Amino acid sequence: MVNISLFDYKSYINLFLKVSILDSQYFDNIFRHYSSVVENGWDLILTFNEDELARVSGEDSNLNNVLYELSTRYGLSLILKNNNEFLLPDELMKLFTFYVFDAEGQDISANETLKYNITSKAGKTTRYSKNIMIIGLKNWNDLELMLDYDLRYLSGQVILARADNQIKPIEKRTKDKVDALIMNS
Repeated sequence: MVNISLFDYKSYINLFLKVSILDSQYFDNIFRHYSSVVENGWDLILTFNEDELARVSGEDSNLNNVLYELSTRYGLSLILKNNNEFLLPDELMKLFTFYVFDAEGQDISANETLKYNITSKAGKTTRYSKNIMIIGLKNWNDLELMLDYDLRYLSGQVILARADNQIKPIEKRTKDKVDALIMNS
């Protein structure tokens, strides 16, 4: 099962596909059908779950090689668990282009533990000099709070308005509001 989400800010467009490392032997056959994505200038980003990779890394010593090989053909992102510590070793963490925090629709500004975990782990990822993305933002207060922490890659119902199986552009009114917030922060 592949979940598709779109991150779009100005001309920087990536297609994030949530995948399982257990299916990695099928990726080339599957993603051959996404050639138009690359032809249109979009980057294909494979998104893995930190919990799954941590579990597999304990069982499979070949995981480093598999992720390295994938990183030569695709961008990689990692959905980080909302806790204070990384579950993967540094050599694996360095392979990812994006680190993704899922707020899971919770009110970050009202949840001190979640706010601390996101900002603490985001601070720790700076040593890798990679992009940090927050998804699942519930409201404008959370979006403004993340911008105050200099986190610029944001997504959630507050931006996309409602869940949909189709890839649709962000509404102009919402885009203008986000642009104004970014320019003022």
